[in-house]
Amino acid sequence: MRGVAPVKPFPVTPRRAVPKAIPRPEYVDRAAPQPYRGSDVQTPETIALMREAGRIAHLAAAEGGKLVQPGVTSEAIDALIHEFICDHGGYPSSLGYRGFPKSCCTSVNEVICHGIPDLRPLADGDLVKIDVTVFKDGVHGDNCMTFGCGDLDPASADLMTRTRQALDRAIKAVRPGRQLNTIADEDCTSVQRMLLADEEMRKMDPKTILESEDVVAIYQPDLMRWVRSKVDETLMGYAEEVDVDDVDAMFRMLLVEVLVLSYAVIPPSAQQDGSSCVC
Repeated sequence: MRGVAPVKPFPVTPRRAVPKAIPRPEYVDRAAPQPYRGSDVQTPETIALMREAGRIAHLAAAEGGKLVQPGVTSEAIDALIHEFICDHGGYPSSLGYRGFPKSCCTSVNEVICHGIPDLRPLADGDLVKIDVTVFKDGVHGDNCMTFGCGDLDPASADLMTRTRQALDRAIKAVRPGRQLNTIADEDCTSVQRMLLADEEMRKMDPKTILESEDVVAIYQPDLMRWVRSKVDETLMGYAEEVDVDDVDAMFRMLLVEVLVLSYAVIPPSAQQDGSSCVC
């Protein structure tokens, strides 16, 4: 993604038609969906339908990903995915949701999510997220994949690899009775640990980062004790998986995580009165 020009909006083509025989979700062309008042626990029959909708969504996104190459537009990707979903008897869930005009979301580079497919040609080095949701038999199946366009710079390729590894770890953490926030913590911790796994980063003194002329970061006296407790928790919970033999190295790594990734970082020019802000 380095060296790639910022994404700018391009023209969006008219909405595509869906065969009348294919059932629509109730929210299509309405201001908002009806509130869901059903159970959060689904029956085995409903889960089977969700798996099928998810399978179609996965296949549709994979087919769209095959088109990701320089010069191809996200509009062309949307057209292929739209046809694929309809051919499989599904309805593209995003189409007509709160006015959304397309059958999938294509988010390129700095566009975080829910990008609208348009006529911008993809460029060499782009990161392209394709988000597809399918409605079929009364349920939705959702997924998102990231594809590299042409030749990626090492940092972008590494980002794709490591976030996929984090996703796989989070999936393995899914089990009956486990809270969703536990799974999210596993995912987030995995990403942060992997992003900071580089030997050079491990050896960096957090103070060096914090004293950079580019940033002023917030530090709190109790932080060191809190991080040390997190080290202990991590060593107990992931004793067989942690790839850090030295406890002090683990402590240093987690301290960098907290200071750099969890606390507000603001430009010096924005700090007027020395007040702190924690996000």
